[in-house]
Amino acid sequence: MNQDLRFKNFTESIVFKGAVTFFLGLLILIPVGQIKSLLSERENRMFTVKEEVIDMWGGYQYLAGPMLIIPVIEHYTEIFEGKKELMIRRHYLHILPDELVISGDLQSEIRKKGIYNIELYTGSFKIKGFFKEAEIPALPYPDSEVLWNEAELIIGLGDVKGLSGKVDLQWDKKNYDFEGGSGQ
Repeated sequence: MNQDLRFKNFTESIVFKGAVTFFLGLLILIPVGQIKSLLSERENRMFTVKEEVIDMWGGYQYLAGPMLIIPVIEHYTEIFEGKKELMIRRHYLHILPDELVISGDLQSEIRKKGIYNIELYTGSFKIKGFFKEAEIPALPYPDSEVLWNEAELIIGLGDVKGLSGKVDLQWDKKNYDFEGGSGQ
């Protein structure tokens, strides 16, 4: 009977209860770790799937500009080893519009891939800007030449795969086609 009493006292002691609680806590860490591992794997897979779908759809988009790029050629003289030499330097003026209004209609759409839902956006946008007659800043050399006939209107776009229709440009009541390129 004395042994039963000691066992009963031991099982009711704080040390025993603490040890059992600690052991159960360790046991519960196994499934918690497995769940965390599964969540991490699913999260990484979701990121990969999202990037694949976005890349197929047209990539991340941004719009930069419009900006008017105007080439300028400067003629100046330098003295090299006692001789005057005529030098030519080409640089570009970058002019932003004085007024700019961007309006559009944006819709979201859910695409499914496997167990994942990816939200994508489509939209139609109109950009309307106004450039005042460009004031050329004072150029450092009197023989500088502004090449107005080589001026370009630049609009940066994140990924042209995202364009689904023709891009129209109306400049001074005339229609122009856009040309792709990386600019200067």
